[in-house]
Amino acid sequence: MDSAKSYHTWISECFPEEIRVADRFLGQWLVIDALQEVRKTIQRELLPRAKAWLKTNHLLLNPLEESLSVESKKTLEELLGYSPLLRKCWEWKEAFTTWYNDSPNTEVATHGFKSWFEQGDKIDHETVKSGLKSMRKWKNEIINYHRCRWTNATVEVVIIVSKLINIVIASHVIV
Repeated sequence: MDSAKSYHTWISECFPEEIRVADRFLGQWLVIDALQEVRKTIQRELLPRAKAWLKTNHLLLNPLEESLSVESKKTLEELLGYSPLLRKCWEWKEAFTTWYNDSPNTEVATHGFKSWFEQGDKIDHETVKSGLKSMRKWKNEIINYHRCRWTNATVEVVIIVSKLINIVIASHVIV
């Protein structure tokens, strides 16, 4: 789903009964971005050794905990021990993915999304607040995924590849 106003105006005029669905990756991107910004805030306050360890292992914060190896889970637990704020934000990230994966219909999704927002509202960090603001703006489109479970990921990949091809072609043009 494109977020440009002109896109939504055009779609609404041409397809008045349309159901707009936000791809799950919009939400995941906003949540992981907020988590990494919280990590950077925490990292600045740590002692040099802990700062380096958190920076080296920062990507362990992104995937679901259940997908990590035993060793990675130990490292993750150490990282989360650096700050209650980091742990709270990481738990919020985990809750988002669990909500997305486990909501079987729009009724459950709507209730779960409300609970997830309440969890996020308790995190005192500007990037989290900004992410929540965007998620509230697109709430219906995000919940609509649970109505029809469609995604435009394939189309997005084609668009990205075509843009990359155009960049490569443009970089080889002799002026």
